[in-house]
Amino acid sequence: AELQARLQSWRNRKESSSHHSKKTNFSSDERYPMSVEPEEIQPIDPQRSMSPNKQREQREAQKGAAMDLIQQGVEHHQNGDFELAIRSFHEALKLQTLVYGGDHHHVAHTFSNIGSVYLRQGKLPEAQDALLKALDIKEQLRAKCQEEEEKQKIVISDVLNNLGNLAYLQGNYTKSMQFYRQNLREQRKRGMPDDDLANTLHNIGRLHVIRQEWDAASTILTQCKSVEEILYGPKSPKLADTLELIGYVHLTHKSYDNAMIAFSDALSIHQQNLGAVHENVATALINVAMVM
Repeated sequence: AELQARLQSWRNRKESSSHHSKKTNFSSDERYPMSVEPEEIQPIDPQRSMSPNKQREQREAQKGAAMDLIQQGVEHHQNGDFELAIRSFHEALKLQTLVYGGDHHHVAHTFSNIGSVYLRQGKLPEAQDALLKALDIKEQLRAKCQEEEEKQKIVISDVLNNLGNLAYLQGNYTKSMQFYRQNLREQRKRGMPDDDLANTLHNIGRLHVIRQEWDAASTILTQCKSVEEILYGPKSPKLADTLELIGYVHLTHKSYDNAMIAFSDALSIHQQNLGAVHENVATALINVAMVM
């Protein structure tokens, strides 16, 4: 009973935080340089007589306007102006659909960006609709590829990550795990460890802890710790978050010495990065005290 109370206490503290480990991926393929404000461009009227050169010019103008709108949306998103970001992305989507059709990877990227912004706003139904559309388009494009190498050029990891985040926020941990696991398979095909891989391993490990799947949590969190040490070094706040999870797994296994090592290492990292007075330091102190 005491152990379950500790688990609930830990979950409440961690789940009320900013969830910085559940990174929202923002599609970057169309972060084009900013140019002049896009002028209003009329769609091509197929019934209207227009020379091929004029049609090409108008298509290129529409592509450029879509690029500018995407860049504006990215900047609005970075500045926290989410409504303006959504407006820019929707305007870009109209032009992209007109120029490329509805099953183009540019269209998929923009749907993914729209879903990312809605996710940041907490508008989960809207985020789900946009992200699923992005995933559907990319999977259809992959199905047309003959070679595996060509399929891997159509990246779906960002969409899978955000769908996993969305399901997590909805409390659907089973669905969240499915998306994270699918994302992990995608990322491991790349070979080299990177930030996205570390993020996914941490997300999976955290879900295993929440679901009290201790052995699975131990395995995946150990992998996460190794990747984070390679990527960030031994004093990274991200590593501290993983060490806290590992410490709690040890605690449930009554491996108190190992739990103390993990919690103490996490405390040391927090103190070095944040100083003596900080919420994360206080939480780390409580974790150490639980083992004593």
